[in-house]
Amino acid sequence: MAGIPGKETEAVKRTMDSVTFVLVTCFFILATYFGDSDSTCSVLCKECDLFTSECVTCVGGWYGDQCTDECSSKCLLLTVSGEGARYCDRKTGRCSECEAGKYGETCELDCGRGCIYGSKGGQSGRHCDRESGVCSFGCDVKSGYYSVQCDKKCSIGCEEDFLAGVRPCNPDNGTCLLGCEPGWIGKTCEEDCGINCVTKFDHYYRKDIRHCNNITGACENGCEVGWFGSNCYCDSEGYECDETGCSSESKKCNKCLKGYHGENCLDKCPSNCDKEGCNRQSGMCIRCADNMFGETCSCKGHCMTSGSGDDGCDESGVCSTCQEGFHGPLCTLNCSTNCVGGRCDRNSGTCDSCRPGYYGQQCDKKCSDTCDASGCDKVSGSCYVCLSGYFGSLCDNKNCSFSSCANCDRISGVCQDCVPGRYGKNCQKQCSKNCKSSICRKTSGLCVNCIPGKFGELCEKNCSLNCHDALSCRRSDGHCHDGCKLGYEPPICSSALTQSRMQTMVIIIVSVVGFTLLDL
Repeated sequence: MAGIPGKETEAVKRTMDSVTFVLVTCFFILATYFGDSDSTCSVLCKECDLFTSECVTCVGGWYGDQCTDECSSKCLLLTVSGEGARYCDRKTGRCSECEAGKYGETCELDCGRGCIYGSKGGQSGRHCDRESGVCSFGCDVKSGYYSVQCDKKCSIGCEEDFLAGVRPCNPDNGTCLLGCEPGWIGKTCEEDCGINCVTKFDHYYRKDIRHCNNITGACENGCEVGWFGSNCYCDSEGYECDETGCSSESKKCNKCLKGYHGENCLDKCPSNCDKEGCNRQSGMCIRCADNMFGETCSCKGHCMTSGSGDDGCDESGVCSTCQEGFHGPLCTLNCSTNCVGGRCDRNSGTCDSCRPGYYGQQCDKKCSDTCDASGCDKVSGSCYVCLSGYFGSLCDNKNCSFSSCANCDRISGVCQDCVPGRYGKNCQKQCSKNCKSSICRKTSGLCVNCIPGKFGELCEKNCSLNCHDALSCRRSDGHCHDGCKLGYEPPICSSALTQSRMQTMVIIIVSVVGFTLLDL
């Protein structure tokens, strides 16, 4: 008997799959035992893929593709599955954990020497954040350390706490808690008093000390011969320096005494500057004295300048032209904030034009709230356009003449648009109920569209019930859109067909069908 073709094909397929499996298995066995010796994994590879020669896992304490890189000696010694080692990430070498006192990717950085000792994770020592190095338990202030990482020592210029035996400072910024020891200055007391300060023996500290103010550095006992200024670094007695004295390098004033300028602070500031004085380099006033204006403070008002160093006023201080935003004989009066661009007439203060919503000479009057966003006339305040439902020159008449108006003439209040369902001069007439959505022409009352089943100008006529769709006929003449029901005369479908008309139509239909069959 002949075999069934489908079953024979399926049997052949199963046989081929079995042969393929056997061949692949033999290939991998041969590759394992007779492969290239160079493809074997490192002896530090704990688990090796024999086909790809790639390490799957490393012996504890090693990392890398072939597990040939040793984890940092600063990694914490851990025991995993009975194997003790300094474990790290297989790819990056990042230590799993750090020993106490270490931080960083490979724990190569030391926590600050001022970190407070404590216990964390079963380890005692100076612990800090693995990423930032911030001390876990704060700074050891008693030992004189500060900063975020507690790696900075308080200055030797800090006043010593003799009982505690330390020079304490703020753990955040290093500011000396007991102030500076004599001879030192600054918030952190790291700068010594000037070498030209007179030295005197201090009986309390039992040593020679150059006493100075610990804020300004001003020498308290005067200067050595040949030196001047508050801090005794000035090389001339004539400099007008402030209380900070002179630079130890240039021997010139650190800052000028207020009222002076120039490299050596010998030049007086202009008399029209206020008490803040003037710029040391340019001599320009930092601020003008009361009622004086301009770069050189020579004008009595806010003058328009040419930009060429001219303040814009004459010798008497009177402006040639006012700056925008000011008016008056001396240009000291403010134009209204409602003037466009701040521009107004110098003499009268009348605005050139007003911001939308305001009117009047100084634009200090507000347009009616019932004007729309276009605003109102600058002189009269008449609205350009009223909000819907309002009329009058100021749009202050609420509601148009008739409630059925949607909008009306701004001046007369005569209706211009009607609310839906109304028409006529004053929108007092009602649109036909047969108008679609009750909408009709404002003047004639003719429907814009009819409701289904109606036609005519006023939608007062019914579509024929003999239309295929009695709710759909032409608006102008009532012609049925989808034709007539059987037995009625198109296009209006209101009259029944006569017998002769019916016979004629049957003959025409039979003829058309006959010719169609002959063509086939």
